Amino acid sequence: MRSSADPSRARAVRLFVSRFALAALFALAAASARADGEEEDERLRWVPSFAFSFDMLGHKAEGAIDTSDVIETPVPVCGIDNQDQFGCPNSPLQITTPTSSNDTNIVPMVTGSLELMTPRLVDQFLSPRLFAHGELALSFGFERNVAGERKPGPFFVELNDQGTDAPEQSVGGQGSRAKFQTRPLVFGAGAGAAFTTTFFQRTIRIKPSFEYLYEEVDLIASVRRAVKLQDPTTDLSGFRLITLESDSTETLHGLGGGLEVETDTGRLGPLMLTLFVSGRGYRYTGNLEHTLTDTNERGETATWDIDLDPWAWRVGIGARFRWVPE
Repeated sequence: MRSSADPSRARAVRLFVSRFALAALFALAAASARADGEEEDERLRWVPSFAFSFDMLGHKAEGAIDTSDVIETPVPVCGIDNQDQFGCPNSPLQITTPTSSNDTNIVPMVTGSLELMTPRLVDQFLSPRLFAHGELALSFGFERNVAGERKPGPFFVELNDQGTDAPEQSVGGQGSRAKFQTRPLVFGAGAGAAFTTTFFQRTIRIKPSFEYLYEEVDLIASVRRAVKLQDPTTDLSGFRLITLESDSTETLHGLGGGLEVETDTGRLGPLMLTLFVSGRGYRYTGNLEHTLTDTNERGETATWDIDLDPWAWRVGIGARFRWVPE
């Protein structure tokens, strides 16, 4: 026999569940309204922020190296296997063989930036807002070779096991290089508009901008040649060593456009954490074709031409902390 308390207990359970569900719906509605209110309130504020990012800057360059002839005629040391080596009569008597090439300098950077965003201009068209930012990047670039052959450096003689006569091609440290390298500090600034929308219940800002970039690059050039003057010889005393080198630091100013997409991910007290990805393109202004030369006391000369490409690209990913107190 069923207890008379069962129907009343069931009604009580159903009433509790219905009231709990209703309260949950009201709570969700209130939370949603609060979130919408916070987002709406955020769009009406001036919002300063700090960001850090990891970026890659890419810049291409071309190089060419040419030299005069050596003063003395080198002692000929030729064989079937070394017809293109230094000292062979069938080879040019230039200090080094003319060469040209190109390469792209890809520079990792850690960037810190400050940004200020205005309140929305109008309550339509994705609530457009204006923003401006300034940034300082620490670059970790390395020397990028754009032309050259062999490996110029300290001279040394690579002797065989018998210690016999050393031909020119056995002297290490000969060769030529034309290189460039981005210096450690890179500055930038930009301004643009931010458009706000919602995607999968997340706030998304799309930020096209006009960008400026300031960087300095080192141009580094060297040519090294060991000219054999006596035969036989087993060390460097039988060679005249030619070292020609030059360097220069050039300042680059780039103007271009950028696009950043950011999304709010969470709150840390008064800070709103935002993740973003960005891409930029720059066109450098001013002189981008540079010539370095060096001449020794005998009148032997080397010339290095380094032409920097007018275009550079930059991509990055980072986090922004926006000051949006509740």
